[in-house]
Amino acid sequence: MNTQPSSAFRRRLLGLLSLSALGVATAAAASAPARVQPAPRLKVVYHLNDPEQAPHALRYITNHLKVHPDSDVHVVTHGSGINFLIKDAKDSFDEFYAPQVEELSKKGVRFLVCNNTLVGRKISADSLISTASIVESGALEVARLQCDEGFAYFKP
Repeated sequence: MNTQPSSAFRRRLLGLLSLSALGVATAAAASAPARVQPAPRLKVVYHLNDPEQAPHALRYITNHLKVHPDSDVHVVTHGSGINFLIKDAKDSFDEFYAPQVEELSKKGVRFLVCNNTLVGRKISADSLISTASIVESGALEVARLQCDEGFAYFKP
């Protein structure tokens, strides 16, 4: 009498063992602690076209960077929203905006001023805070950052 299992029996046994091993591996993976994926870099454009928005925006950006310091933050200004980026501009507490803008710039925040506004209001680029950069159109820059670069939009 042959006591060796048949080849069909061996194939079934191997198949069952394979399925069993797969089930154990799947269960182990499901019960393993999830690996924390690094948060994607946040890209946010703050849009200012009103001088009353500046103090709020600067506070929001400061708080934003405390929570998510590696964010890519752009502040796009046009119309009267550029006023806080003019040299010697002060807030309602008679404090200069420049030190806070410069500190945020050191953290990577980009402050962008609409050239169309400068031309329309006859403001010289030399009258801006040194950390401000000029873009051709503030409104167009907001749209470009959203559409081309995937920035989230925030309006204080």
